Amino acid sequence: MDDSLREFLDAMEAERETMGVTGGAPAGSAFLGALGRMTSEAGYAPAVRHLAELGYTVEEIKEQLLYPATDEQIEAVLRESREKAESGESEYVYVKDTDAYGKPTFRRVRKDQADK
Repeated sequence: MDDSLREFLDAMEAERETMGVTGGAPAGSAFLGALGRMTSEAGYAPAVRHLAELGYTVEEIKEQLLYPATDEQIEAVLRESREKAESGESEYVYVKDTDAYGKPTFRRVRKDQADK
């Protein structure tokens, strides 16, 4: 990983830890939680879920990621995915449709309705 990227990420993490002290959002606030989830979804969560579906272990997933994620972050993504699956929450998939002229379009549907 590029040293400048590592420095930037370290600075961002330090800023998140001190936001409550310097007058920003209080540490542990809903804002910081949402920011962490957004960063996770943008940086590594989809890749973690995909690699886990292929049977990779946490260590193997960590080696494959380009975004720096800790073992705890990877395990949290996997735990959240398992909880969603067990609770019956349906995830969405994209179904490809082709019109009469051959132009492909995609529509978002729930996984349980994708075959219909």
